[in-house]
Amino acid sequence: MHGAGMNLLDGDPLWVLMLVAATSFSAAFVRGLAGFGFAILLVPVLAIAVSPPQAVLMTNVIAASLGLLEIRWILRTADTSAFLMAICVALVTPVGFLLLTVTPSNFSRAVITFVSISAFVAVFRPRALRKRPRSLATVSCGAASGFLTGFAGMPGPPVIPYYLAQTVSREIAKASMQLVFTVAALSGLAAGLVTDDLRLDRTLLGLCLLPIVFAGNLLGARAFGKISEQYWHFAVATVLAIAAAGAVYRLIWPD
Repeated sequence: MHGAGMNLLDGDPLWVLMLVAATSFSAAFVRGLAGFGFAILLVPVLAIAVSPPQAVLMTNVIAASLGLLEIRWILRTADTSAFLMAICVALVTPVGFLLLTVTPSNFSRAVITFVSISAFVAVFRPRALRKRPRSLATVSCGAASGFLTGFAGMPGPPVIPYYLAQTVSREIAKASMQLVFTVAALSGLAAGLVTDDLRLDRTLLGLCLLPIVFAGNLLGARAFGKISEQYWHFAVATVLAIAAAGAVYRLIWPD
């Protein structure tokens, strides 16, 4: 199918499986700590072993499971703008995924690289907006996030700067982002199911990684409440820098 990716369940070197497991744990820890970063970190690593569509769908399996595990806290804490954004994500995600399935892998990886770098740059925008973003800005952000969910498995780059540029608490920002990301993951899975790209082997691999992912997310969530706002924002910038560097490496050395 779309690219020459190997099947993680059949014949991959041990070091690849170990890398996937280690990255899954680390990405989940970052998610628990920062509220995002799971897909941004995991998709480029999965793309080492499988094609971009496979990497996107496998990441969505895990991300959706994580979001549903915390859904009660997310719904209780998220900002109202996140609900509007989530609707836009659900509507636009299939468009992005359909384009991904007919796009050459090298071009897909180039887009993923651009998205990762853009997210890192955008996080340094001035914060503390005096006025809350208008509905049009929220809808635009949600549409962009939905497209990137389907095309790159990365709903975060438009959403992260949107909430970091506001004066909302980090708890509200984290819950809002995770609401959008959970809907994004579910939308991505639905798109894969409709297009018959969601296969049993990818679903099973994602489920096999859940114990590792749950442990990493739990440790990150416990650390979340123990660090200052300043260090939290530093962690956010660090995660995006690492993701951007990894994406660039994958683009320059694809094999």
